[in-house]
Amino acid sequence: MTNLTEAAHPLPSAQPAATRLHRTDAIEFALPLELKDKTAHVFALSDDGPSEFNVVVSHAAASASDTLNGMAERLINDLERALPKFRLERRREARIGGSPSVELFFGWNNNGIAMQQRQAMVLVESAV
Repeated sequence: MTNLTEAAHPLPSAQPAATRLHRTDAIEFALPLELKDKTAHVFALSDDGPSEFNVVVSHAAASASDTLNGMAERLINDLERALPKFRLERRREARIGGSPSVELFFGWNNNGIAMQQRQAMVLVESAV
């Protein structure tokens, strides 16, 4: 089990937040093999509108020859093409739940609003 609080920025409050265990295997169903898993789980501080802090867990396919650094480079290239005024502020190697990870700290401009994001990437073996 990975503790996401190891990799996340602290919540924007003065007191440590209480935690709860969250499992994502709530349902099971059969899908055609051609469909790709693009699952995303989004956790936010508020129900309405943008939140000043979000945690997003998503899946991306990797081949057996992919490396963690190669995946990080591809993501950086994709972000440079997709986000206006993208700037990579920091990249570092880390560990999440005992597994190697790459953390990217970056910013961009969204309609005149400065945005910041921190992404942590971990390669995990697929269950299928």
